[in-house]
Amino acid sequence: MADIDLYNVLDEKFALIEQGTWGTAAGTADASHGIHTAGFDIIPAVNVPMPDRARAQRYQHNDNIVPNEKGVVSEVVVPTPALKDQLDFFVYGCMQNVSEGTGDPFVKTFTFPQTQPDFQNNEGMLLFLLNYMPVAAKSHYLMDGVSSQLVFSCAPGANDGVLHIGATVKGRTQVETFTYTGTATYPDVATTDFFYFHDIVTATHGGGAMILGNNGFTITIDTGLVPYGQASGKIQNFAMIEPKVTTTVQALWDTLMRTEMANMRAGTASALTFTWGTAGTDGYLNFALNGKWTEPRSLSKAKEGEFVTMTHTATGLYGTTEPLTLTIANAIDRSW
Repeated sequence: MADIDLYNVLDEKFALIEQGTWGTAAGTADASHGIHTAGFDIIPAVNVPMPDRARAQRYQHNDNIVPNEKGVVSEVVVPTPALKDQLDFFVYGCMQNVSEGTGDPFVKTFTFPQTQPDFQNNEGMLLFLLNYMPVAAKSHYLMDGVSSQLVFSCAPGANDGVLHIGATVKGRTQVETFTYTGTATYPDVATTDFFYFHDIVTATHGGGAMILGNNGFTITIDTGLVPYGQASGKIQNFAMIEPKVTTTVQALWDTLMRTEMANMRAGTASALTFTWGTAGTDGYLNFALNGKWTEPRSLSKAKEGEFVTMTHTATGLYGTTEPLTLTIANAIDRSW
């Protein structure tokens, strides 16, 4: 009887590569950026039509099931802590517009593009996600990847109390017979590389500072990504139809939050800010959101006080106000 080698997720590696050319897979020996994650599964997308066909029997016939992969879009959710030396990849892969400063630290400022990136002509950020297996010809990858959603969450009792992300990436091609021999370089994971809930420097709304509750906050960026067109059995391209940003906050129900509830009733705009670190220094992270409260408060009572949960939707005015400006500073020149 042949020996059986058993592997688990700890034997694997998970990484990303900046894909240079639409429709062209990364090389087997290309360098990659290791992802600090417990793992994810790049599930293949397969069309399995099962139409009813009259064949003098009351159950499905073998010939009725004809799988194909025409125009499929594979999807994967990548869960990982938001690390200061890797978060920028996932933000760029979602928001698709960045301005990078010169000099150390290198400040990356992300906003939504006013012009649709033409991914098939290598505009924007294309992600090549890799699940490296310890056996030849068994590694998985997702090619022509674009992030359709990026969810940030930060609360003291979740994910070790650090800012965490879930990046949903959609791609045209999924392969699980890849052999990878390249080197995956992992980001630093010292205490200073994480964004801890208790290290938040600024948490403000239009009326002033917020005292966050134990549920913290969640920011969801959804780009409205849709596939379109046809190209040799695959989709032709992706389009970002309507980016939206929704923020849910739990904060102390104090005078300032009562003012925000009044603003919600009146339809008055209110800006939100969440900041770690100091502007212009390594490890700086800032979310600047403009918009309005769009769901009224939900009050929870506790011995230490009353906390309210409210939902904010980011809005903007073209040429004047960005719905979201996300700024990251690290010591890495991405040449973006």
